[in-house]
Amino acid sequence: DIYESIVQYVQENKVEVVFLDSISRAGYAGSLTEDVTANRISDALNGLGIAWVAIAHTPRADESHPFGSMMFEAAADIEIQLNTQIKDDKMGCGLAIDKANDISTNAPQHILGLAFDEKGLTRAWQARESEFPEVAAGRKTTLTDEIKGYLGQVGLASAKEVADAIGRNRSN
Repeated sequence: DIYESIVQYVQENKVEVVFLDSISRAGYAGSLTEDVTANRISDALNGLGIAWVAIAHTPRADESHPFGSMMFEAAADIEIQLNTQIKDDKMGCGLAIDKANDISTNAPQHILGLAFDEKGLTRAWQARESEFPEVAAGRKTTLTDEIKGYLGQVGLASAKEVADAIGRNRSN
């Protein structure tokens, strides 16, 4: 309903990139599992003549691809998989290129650390794999996995050093 207004706004304000909070809220009639609906959404975004970024959620039971028609994947030039882990007041966010048309997909996962307090985000940094082992592994990890991962990075370390580094109680 608002597509023509968006086109006009993009042109008048020299917008270079549009971010779509969620592909499921694009506003087109029809099921997102139907190819026709997915193509309409993708064609509309491509019709803006600028770069666009859309967030797509995965199905509940399968995190290997976006929810909906495979046409969403076909329309994407780059897909980035997001993995997260929350530890206390921190969140690890792993970003890995899942699909790319004209760049390498061999780049390692990039892990960002985000810290929060009652007011919101307080800090962001490039995190080490040992800080968020589940993100690094792409799955839930055990304490043993965390210890092995840390020792694999640093070599020898005392129990206290390991506990401090992985954010666990030394007695465990």
